[in-house]
Amino acid sequence: MLRTAPGELSHRGATDEPVGGLVAAWVRCVGLSRVTATRPHQQPGCVWRVYNLPTDNKAVGTPPASFGERQDAHAWGGLVAAPLVAVDDETLRRFYTTLLEPAFPPAELMTYEGLREARLEATRGGTILFDADDPVAGIITEDYLGGRVVLVAYLVVAATARNGGIGAWLLSGTVARRAPTSLVLAEIEDPRWFAVSDAGDPVARLRFYDRVGSRLLPLPYAQPSLRPGCSRVDGLLLIAISAPGPDVDGALVAAFLDEYYGSCEGEEVVRTDPAYLALRAAALGDERGRLPLLPLSALDAARSDPAADHATAGSAGRLPKRPGSRCGW
Repeated sequence: MLRTAPGELSHRGATDEPVGGLVAAWVRCVGLSRVTATRPHQQPGCVWRVYNLPTDNKAVGTPPASFGERQDAHAWGGLVAAPLVAVDDETLRRFYTTLLEPAFPPAELMTYEGLREARLEATRGGTILFDADDPVAGIITEDYLGGRVVLVAYLVVAATARNGGIGAWLLSGTVARRAPTSLVLAEIEDPRWFAVSDAGDPVARLRFYDRVGSRLLPLPYAQPSLRPGCSRVDGLLLIAISAPGPDVDGALVAAFLDEYYGSCEGEEVVRTDPAYLALRAAALGDERGRLPLLPLSALDAARSDPAADHATAGSAGRLPKRPGSRCGW
């Protein structure tokens, strides 16, 4: 379920570029099951690590572990980072309602109740960034196949915090922790199928992921239905955030799809659904069982341009781009 939130930094993509001077902080709380976002630096047992983001426009690397520790991250005027599993329910709801819900159409977003329960599972990970008491960014990941594949489910940065490198910092930290032992994947909107909306600019997101070195899996990808009443989300691209080489093991990608679709739509779909089986067959790759990783500009390798198909059929003009798939609550 990869997503990215509003504007240019929502998962369906991110477009912020790192600039100098921004400070972020990471909190590790010992012996605590929850951390309250309200004045979190006053919680006992918490250790704060403060990092400077790079001043150039290259992909942001992981924070240096040796940078040092401080008792109060706010002394630096920085952002506080708390693990998703550590924040309390009230804080999680504010993150959901102020950042996630405005950024994603219902068909692409799990419910708050689903997130509240799922974040306690060992297969879920994530980080929420706070400016004082306000959540300003976050990333949520899902493990598949025992962690051999990691899906970046949601990446979101508030409009007021964009263009400071936060999205790239969150993303690169996730990749650094999981690669090279895990294949890190994401789902983003094909800009030929999705128009600019309140959730962001698909073209800008594609540029962002291209800058951080992502590669395209040449598949006619669709997000599975997240719950009854929601449609699948067609017209998406499956990309590799951590590209281990020029190609990947097709059997690994197919096994990931089996588990992902099976957990969302049921095992019967994995065994019998024609559209899913066609996607799975494409994921298995060539005769060597390898699936190439292509530049993000190679969109036709995933699916043909709907406008070109429309023109070939003899109709004038471009097809209207879809604002998103429908979902009944």
